[in-house]
Parts: sequence; structure tokens; C-alpha cells
Amino acid sequence: MQSRIGVDLRLDQRRKGLLWFSLYDVSFRGAWKYRHMAEAPRDLRLAFALPDKSGIYDDFRFVVDGVDLAPLLRPKDGLVATTVAVKPGQTLALEVTYRSRGMQEWKYLPTTEVGQIEDFSLEMQADFSEIDFPRLTMSPSKNKTSNGKGHELEWKFSRLVAGYGIGMVIPSHIQPGDLAAHMSFTAPISLGLFLVFIYVITLLPKIDLHPMNFLFVAAGFFSFNLLFSYTADRLPVEAAFLLSSAVSVGLVASYLRLVVGSRFALVEAGMAQLLYQVGFSVAHFYDGYTGLSITVLVILILFLLMQLTGRLSWSSVFARRDAQFAQ
Repeated sequence: MQSRIGVDLRLDQRRKGLLWFSLYDVSFRGAWKYRHMAEAPRDLRLAFALPDKSGIYDDFRFVVDGVDLAPLLRPKDGLVATTVAVKPGQTLALEVTYRSRGMQEWKYLPTTEVGQIEDFSLEMQADFSEIDFPRLTMSPSKNKTSNGKGHELEWKFSRLVAGYGIGMVIPSHIQPGDLAAHMSFTAPISLGLFLVFIYVITLLPKIDLHPMNFLFVAAGFFSFNLLFSYTADRLPVEAAFLLSSAVSVGLVASYLRLVVGSRFALVEAGMAQLLYQVGFSVAHFYDGYTGLSITVLVILILFLLMQLTGRLSWSSVFARRDAQFAQ
């Protein structure tokens, strides 16, 4: 038995509202050879399982020894099958080709259960750079990138006993809705750290900020999440992120410029907001690294605050503040 499979995957991500769909186009071509080694003739059943019973298959061909039987066959229960009489020593060739579309992942199962595969080769062309494999599938024997964009993968076995399949997970786009929700969920953390930082650095040069000042700063800070939530479905995610960041930083900086001064607004507060808000938000773009990125930022912020206030006498600071309020 010999199997020669070729697969061409083309990414076609599409967006509807706040959702991106990981669609792909696939061109499949398979060629199998069977040699009848038994001493008696028999009727051999040739069957091909369609990947999806409800899928659409364009230009479908089912060729047996050079004769295309597809126009004569009708799929049943997801199978296209026919029966062919074979004689001892006869070699039978089957070819199947089709073009189709799918979503999220593509799979090929060489056997329906644990079985033996001989002289098997599957070559896959993928026009995207981010590759991942579904659960319970085999890793490729060879993986070669093509001009930094796309991959050429090959699964090749001389004799393999396995029940796993072969497949590819289609890259997923950042979902604007989920991204906005996650950013809003962590917004109180970044806002709290930002306000603590502003409070601490205003103690050092003895800058007096009223709770109303902190309220307006918090409102300007949170405008990022509000604006991003309502622009992410109208603009590309990157553009919505840049717009929301610019608006929020501009609101806070312009307000603190009037309350404290230009240098404090642009340097201390501006740089802190870029770190606490923009840095926190950028971490959400890297799936799987969000928690680690936020933890590193929190540790860096804690280190900075400890260094700035290490020699500060908190008793004297709060005594001075109490004396100011008493007046």
C-alpha cells in the first residue's frame, strides 16, 4: 500500500462585527496504490471519508485506474465509495482531489483506528507563518519556511503503527470584543497602581493634590477602555488602540498641566501612564503571556516606588499633611 497526499492551505480570515473567523481554503490531492497479494480474486471496496459531511467540495474527482467515477457515485454517511474486482498480483490506483473551505483547523486521518501505514507521505503547503497542530495529531517529519512567510511541511513514514491523524490549526486573529473585555477587567489594577504612583511622587516635591484631582485623573485614565470598547468594532484593533491611548494620555496630561505644571504632566505622569496603562494593555495582545507581562510590570513598579520612598519619613509626611488640613 502506498499513500501520496498533497495539501495546500490558504488563510482567509474574515471579520463580522466584533468577531474574526479563522477561515481557510484547501486544495487536496491524494493518490493511493494497492497491490492484491492474495491468491484468490475478490471485490475490493474503495472508500474515501469526506472531512465534513455537510461541507462543500468543488471539482471533486474519484479516479480509479484512470477512470473518474465521481459523476456516477453519490456520497452516503460522509463516504464516497465503490467496489472493484481485483485479481491476484493486480495493482490498483486511486486518486481523489477536491477544493473546499473550512474553519479553525484541518485534519486528515490515515486510518479510522489504530492501524498500520506503509510508504506514507503527506506534503503540506501553508501560506501563513504561525503554525500549530491539533491535539492527538502527529508532528511533521520536516518543516521548512518559505521566504519567511508560510511553511512547507512533510510527514513521511516507511511503516508506522498509529491511530493519530495529521492536521493544522488555522491562526486566529485577535478578537476585538474579548480583547476589550480583558482590558476592562484589568483596568482597575492598572488605574490603582497609577494613582498610587502619582500620590507617592507628589509627596516628594510636596505637591498637594485634592481628591477631586484624583477623580478627574481616574476618569481620563478610564476613557481609554471606554473609547476602545466602542471603536474596536469600527476600526482595526491597532488603530483603535492607538486612538484610545492618545486620547487618554492627552486628557490626563492636559489636566495635570493645569493642576501641577507641564513638566510633571509630560514627564512623571506621562511616562507613568504609558507604562501603567499602555504597557498593561499591550500585554493583552500576546495570548499566554498576559499574566506574566503584568506580573513583571507590577514588580518593576514596586521596585521603583520602593527606591523613591526608601528614605522618606512617612511619619513626617503625614504629620505635615495633617497640619495643613488642620489649618
